[in-house]
Amino acid sequence: KVFNRPILFDIVSRGSPADLDGLLSFLLTHKKRLTDEEFREPSTGKTCLPKALLNLSGGKNDTIPVLLDIAEKTGNMREFINSPFRDVYYRGQTALHIAIERRCKHYVELLVEKGADVHAQARGRFFQPKDEGGYFYFGELPLSLAACTNQPHIVHYLTENGHKQADLRRQDSRGNTVLHALVAIADNTRENTKFVTKMYDLLLVKCAKLFPDTNLEALLNNDGLSPLMMAAKTGKIGIFQHIIRREITDEDARHLSRKFKDWAYGPVYSSLYDLSSLDTCGEEVSVLEILVYNS
Repeated sequence: KVFNRPILFDIVSRGSPADLDGLLSFLLTHKKRLTDEEFREPSTGKTCLPKALLNLSGGKNDTIPVLLDIAEKTGNMREFINSPFRDVYYRGQTALHIAIERRCKHYVELLVEKGADVHAQARGRFFQPKDEGGYFYFGELPLSLAACTNQPHIVHYLTENGHKQADLRRQDSRGNTVLHALVAIADNTRENTKFVTKMYDLLLVKCAKLFPDTNLEALLNNDGLSPLMMAAKTGKIGIFQHIIRREITDEDARHLSRKFKDWAYGPVYSSLYDLSSLDTCGEEVSVLEILVYNS
């Protein structure tokens, strides 16, 4: 039985594991691997694993565990799982990115368990901001993709699993953290603002608990902007208002609040607001400056 790229891609597109019978013996006999150039799509460098993930039926493709088993037995599991797209549009995208985009937590878990790179960066033209000719900028990293597509269950898994945890402090090629990425995809609509602000707080608090010495919100990108400054500069009023009014009740993360109740008497109360970075003096850029000079 002979296998080549068209045959292999057709089998995984149909999700037919029975048709993969004989593939392992073929590869071992001819000393080949699924990552060899002859089994890749010439234009993108894509292997059969992303092809399978892009062709799910009812959220699954039964050829995927078979392919992973074969890759393990031919000795290049990690290379197979982490093999990125190489074309200008999708450069850097891996199987893990696709599993997250497809909202398939079971495949995310399987890939991470088998050695997926949780810090792989999708930097192709498709993944750039719209004002730069791209289509969907999400911060390049798998964790940022899960956050920007509103998948808290995958966010929790990526940061807490027992195999390889995604570092919440990781920054992409623009210096953006996952919080910057959320600001980038905010669009000021009610539904979007609701999910973005909820995810923002989830990540901020989670980082404070996992890395007590790091304030994720204080990390600056390559333009010298914090998430709050970025929100001000780009007119993301929904997330901007949320950040400056944020009140966190969780005792372990209450220090992240920017609004503190001072006193209350019946229905009347007074609150104190943290003005850090809003109106600063000296060399540090303030949010007030950004608002004035961008108006």
